[in-house]
Amino acid sequence: MSIPFFERFAEVLTRDIDKFQAIDKWDAGNLEGLFGSLEVWLVYGAILMLALMLVVGWTRTINWLSRRLFVPTVIIWLAGVVVYVVGFYHKDLNFISVVPRAIISSFKMFVVSNDLARVAKDLHTDATYMAIFAVTHFCAAFLSFVFILKIIGFKLRSHIKIVIHKWFHSGHKQVHLFWGINEASQLLAKSINSHSPHDTIIFVDIDEEKENQANKFSFSQVSNTMTITNSDIAFFDGIGALVDHCYNGPSSIKEEGVDVFNYLNLRSIGSIVKSASKLNFYLFSADEAQNIAGALALQKDSKLCAIKDSKGQTPTIYIHARRNSSNEVFDHYSQYETEESNRMKVKIIDSSYISVAALKDDDCALPINSVDYDTNTGIVHSDFNSLIIGFGHTGQEYFKFLYEFGAFIGPDKKKSPFKCYVIDEEMDKISGLIRTQMPEIEVDELTLIKASVNSKQFWDQMATIMADLNYVVISLNEDTLGLSVAVNLFKYALRYRSKDKKRLKIMLRCYHRNNENRMGEVVDNLNNSAPNATVELRLFGKQSDIYTYQTILSDEVLMRAKEFHRVYSGATDAEAQWRKDFVDGAIERCMEKRKISRYQAIYEVNRCVSQNVANALHLRTKLLLMGLGDQTSIELLKRYMDYADTRKDQTPDYGCDATAAELLRNVAMVEHERWNAAHRLMGYVYAPVKNFERREHDCLRAWDELTLLYQSYDCEVVETTIKLAYQNALSETNGE
Repeated sequence: MSIPFFERFAEVLTRDIDKFQAIDKWDAGNLEGLFGSLEVWLVYGAILMLALMLVVGWTRTINWLSRRLFVPTVIIWLAGVVVYVVGFYHKDLNFISVVPRAIISSFKMFVVSNDLARVAKDLHTDATYMAIFAVTHFCAAFLSFVFILKIIGFKLRSHIKIVIHKWFHSGHKQVHLFWGINEASQLLAKSINSHSPHDTIIFVDIDEEKENQANKFSFSQVSNTMTITNSDIAFFDGIGALVDHCYNGPSSIKEEGVDVFNYLNLRSIGSIVKSASKLNFYLFSADEAQNIAGALALQKDSKLCAIKDSKGQTPTIYIHARRNSSNEVFDHYSQYETEESNRMKVKIIDSSYISVAALKDDDCALPINSVDYDTNTGIVHSDFNSLIIGFGHTGQEYFKFLYEFGAFIGPDKKKSPFKCYVIDEEMDKISGLIRTQMPEIEVDELTLIKASVNSKQFWDQMATIMADLNYVVISLNEDTLGLSVAVNLFKYALRYRSKDKKRLKIMLRCYHRNNENRMGEVVDNLNNSAPNATVELRLFGKQSDIYTYQTILSDEVLMRAKEFHRVYSGATDAEAQWRKDFVDGAIERCMEKRKISRYQAIYEVNRCVSQNVANALHLRTKLLLMGLGDQTSIELLKRYMDYADTRKDQTPDYGCDATAAELLRNVAMVEHERWNAAHRLMGYVYAPVKNFERREHDCLRAWDELTLLYQSYDCEVVETTIKLAYQNALSETNGE
């Protein structure tokens, strides 16, 4: 600006000051004369207010004060009481008539009000009293101001950050948008930020109010960040996340074909999202139905579905939900949308499923390490006896893991004995459905017991089976109760199990992040208290292990499944072979080949995909059975690859050393038992002719009843396992 402007402005201020000095008393005329100067002071006041808001929002001193408002507030309130007691007191009043009025007047200070009119007239001209009065009221007003800006200051900063990001940083970035603020979302966002610090992370705080609340003005529209705690604010600042607010979220949208972000008054966020190079949505609330409703609403937004990444893929919606039969239909259909439908894919994130799936990569949790086996023959010489306490979502997923990965062969070349006891106090409500869903699993293999963990029946059952158990799972959906049962079982096992028994694993699910440290400390202390005992207690399923980039977004297991399929198929390009067999036109080919509906074809393709995933994860079990663990030399793996090359086509017959040939065939039998177990868990039953609609399969029988061709398929799985182990060992040796 030019110098004359400042000179003119200074002249105006000087004139206004002279007017103030000339005033003897306040009246309407004087106020009218000062109107022009008041405008100037209003401008100054607005600038000062904005500066204070920025200060309150950003300086460490004010942030520190905003987190410690209670003590200074009490001190100022007490000071106000004293000030008003002095001001109200005169000789005609007593203590009871003064103090209550002073207390009430002191409260008024915090709403920027005063009772100066009730103060004794002679004190109005007392400079000392009026100075104390003014300072006390200023401090009270300032604390109220800090409290208010603590509420709206974060919102102001967030809005400014969103606008700046929209105009200067939003182009061609991967965007992760979380609908709702909760522990799972924050854990995953932190992991994403660590893995990809340049990605844009957005949180939309959802205020659950009446449907029409968004169209009405209310104080909550200004102060909605009251629900965001100081720790939340520190977290968002730490990862550089953008934060906005809306009412009800996408699940509240009932209309068809609306622009989600315009409808929810999130236009700036919408601009950032629509310029993304790759986009992921996350709905991780505890309300499964709301998550699914929100995903469906997002799928109907044509502008969002038009966003494509470098591979031509639409955005992905991750929802927290149970992987049950109804949700699997929703998930499976989403994965195989036709190109014409142009809808976003939905992936179900089931914490129970993930907590157990992670154990398939953990040697210590594998059933193979709870039985006695011969690495020269691949034969298991002991029974696998397990106990699951609590048959909710986690308990059911864990049974599937034990049943599939605990399928071995015994000395008679038949399936080795498997026994799982399941105890739940509401077993009568779930046993019928369990038996119906898995009719091929024998009652002797799965024993369902209705009992409470605190009942005499429970401990009587422990006295009967404890000596033979080698695996226990505690999944009671309540950490304190689960920990109590685990501690009592640990002590019980030490007292009543003989020392020559194989090590007993007790796996305890930790459901809540706040309990992780406490439960971990107890588990470590118990294990350290008996270092030479045959009992081991371990935690699994911690929230901090589930909601990570590696678990949710990396698709590392799927990549291993693709590599397994590539080697099995003899292809050179894993991605191309996978798309050819399971993506491009796979559903239509399956419908034509099997003469089944699209729904059945989707299920069948997913069944084949799941078997590739299972074989990739079962690799460790097969290698351990063969004695080809981590310390195996590349030369030994190469030797077994040469053994595999001696097999006659479409037969299980090997032309190598008899001992090696028997080991390879026996492990192929184990693979068949694993395949049988996986299909029994999916509800398949044996029938002489395949019927995919009725879930009937002719291969669901003993190994020696299969044709030589089908036996050779199991041999090929074992050979693929050896080839992959060799490739991995070679890569590690070469430092790749």
